[in-house]
Amino acid sequence: MDLTKLGVKIPASQGQDLPLRDLIPHFHKLIQDQALPGLLLIDVAEYTHMHQGPGILLIAHEANVSLDEEGGRRGLLVTLKRPPHSDAAAAFSFAMETAQQAAALLEKATGGKLRFDLGRLEIFLNDRLAAPNDEAHRGEFRKILEPLLAAKYPGKSYAWNPEVDPRRRCGFTLG
Repeated sequence: MDLTKLGVKIPASQGQDLPLRDLIPHFHKLIQDQALPGLLLIDVAEYTHMHQGPGILLIAHEANVSLDEEGGRRGLLVTLKRPPHSDAAAAFSFAMETAQQAAALLEKATGGKLRFDLGRLEIFLNDRLAAPNDEAHRGEFRKILEPLLAAKYPGKSYAWNPEVDPRRRCGFTLG
């Protein structure tokens, strides 16, 4: 199973009521400063008109970073496209570190009006052809993820809530 096309979403714990359009300048500042190591930041796309859509999308060569509102849950989403690593552990670490860095920068830029819950994660595979959302693939994905999470966050345990709808991407909500 190819784990290099994965996504990590850190849910917002505060600031769900902030108008998305007010946050667009902060995404442009990330590009101006090239503030996310390992990413070539290119452009910002605004999807604030879409109900529960991608919100604000920061486009990079290797990944997309967005303030996503899918399912009515605002969060910081990193979706790898061309990760700099072909190894599952390195790709996962890169996605997590990028999500945490972007979350910290947005929290600081908004003066704490926007906050993220680093104790909860949504992790999914962004390749429905290679990883359909079925029990077998979820089991295989979890076997790969567990040691990566244990190595990255020693001593932390998670409740694994699988996404069971076969129409959605293979993944878990961890919290």
